[in-house]
Amino acid sequence: MKNRLLSLVLSATAVVACSSASSSGDPAVGDDAHLDEPGEDVIDDPGAEPGGPGDPGSPAVPGLTSASFRNVGRRGEDIVLHVVGTDAAMRTSAAHVRFTDDADAPVKALDTDWDGIADAAESTFHFDTSALGSASFEATITIPSSFGPTSKIKKAFVALEDEAGARSAELAATMTFQALKLDDEPCDPRHVESRCEAGLACGGAPAVCQPGSAPSISKVAYVGGAAPKMLFRGEDPDEDIASVSVEFLDGQNQPKTVVLTGEAQDGTSGSSVVIDAEGSAFGSTFFVEAFPAPSFVSQVPRIAATAADRVGRTSTRLITPLATLPVRSSGQVCDPDGFDACAPNAVCFPGIRSEKNTCRAASTTRTQKCKDAPALDPAKGVTRAYGAVSGVSLWDAPTGCVPNDATGRPEAAVQLHLASAARTLTITTALPETSFDTALYLVPACAASSAAALGCNDDAKGYASELVLKDVPAGDYTIVVESVQRRGGRFGVAVSAE
Repeated sequence: MKNRLLSLVLSATAVVACSSASSSGDPAVGDDAHLDEPGEDVIDDPGAEPGGPGDPGSPAVPGLTSASFRNVGRRGEDIVLHVVGTDAAMRTSAAHVRFTDDADAPVKALDTDWDGIADAAESTFHFDTSALGSASFEATITIPSSFGPTSKIKKAFVALEDEAGARSAELAATMTFQALKLDDEPCDPRHVESRCEAGLACGGAPAVCQPGSAPSISKVAYVGGAAPKMLFRGEDPDEDIASVSVEFLDGQNQPKTVVLTGEAQDGTSGSSVVIDAEGSAFGSTFFVEAFPAPSFVSQVPRIAATAADRVGRTSTRLITPLATLPVRSSGQVCDPDGFDACAPNAVCFPGIRSEKNTCRAASTTRTQKCKDAPALDPAKGVTRAYGAVSGVSLWDAPTGCVPNDATGRPEAAVQLHLASAARTLTITTALPETSFDTALYLVPACAASSAAALGCNDDAKGYASELVLKDVPAGDYTIVVESVQRRGGRFGVAVSAE
């Protein structure tokens, strides 16, 4: 759930990549975004309602050929479903899923109110990659952080669901459990079929579980100025990073005690802080950032950082002085994690670690993003879109909307056309596809700044957002779906206009 750790004088957030197990890297912003097409009302029971499979006059419904599912990931916490199906109408890109135990009793594994607590056994999920336009397809659905050591999930009952809400017949799938391997046993380095127990790493050729190694910190930045920050990047082949300890030092590298402020500190004093880094890994690399208060930077000229993993192995201690960021000009290579800065009015594009990043004009990048964005039009019945958030930040949330007014967060853009004025306009990310902490704001046209935003919301429903606006004039707008943390993820967004 949401990491809003305000430790001492630091507001710290662990930064992770997209948690989708089917992803091979950071997805491009909105690469797989798609829209709901106009259609009928959702049918809750297709077998009994008009238009369902039980109706002799029923239109074609999807056909589910097979379904299977398993838990995956370094800790085995994610569930991936694999479906094979057909749809002559070519409008299926989702499945309804319900989890049960061996006796077919419901198992609550899904967080449908985005508060960090599983509250439901079933929900409808869109595929990781859209299958709209395909008469036959194989697809996956990744449900992050839905399986734990005490979970009773043994079965999944799966039905395909098309864009009009019609469902296929339901198939039952028995869960395939990821094997937990011990020292010197063969393992799957992808963390799909198996994973090594804590403290071991999967490596070698052929791959076997072997004693893990301590994490290492490869780069640290301690930056002052108008936007102070600390950045920590390192390697952790075991993918079990747990924390980064930060010591406060004076000019002679001796401990420096400062008054500690924040949500839980109450003005006590201290000379160090431990930042939670669990979940900050993207592959074998981890990245963590923290935001010191200006008063902290004025008192502490140096810091020392040490990373630790879940079994207590620690990195070499790295001392770093307060410095200013190097500035790159247009066309120069830049660091997407912010270890340097592009010149004013430029951004580090595409902002994806696996690609080459260069500084380019923010205005042209923003215009292109708006041009490529999916478009919603409530008057035509097009009210939902789905996609992914990652990469370069082109807007920042309006002041006061997100914790600590965090900047530089990735976002997705969705266009909105209102054919007529809306007395009440509701925009929400409270959909099953939303897997990360979102903020929502609406700007006119493709405005360059959120200063023009009509409104902003963060956390109306758990970590999902719902923005309700009154008396919105007809016209064209951009919905910005922003990640409160750097990690981003997959999202769904829906609008209604009255």
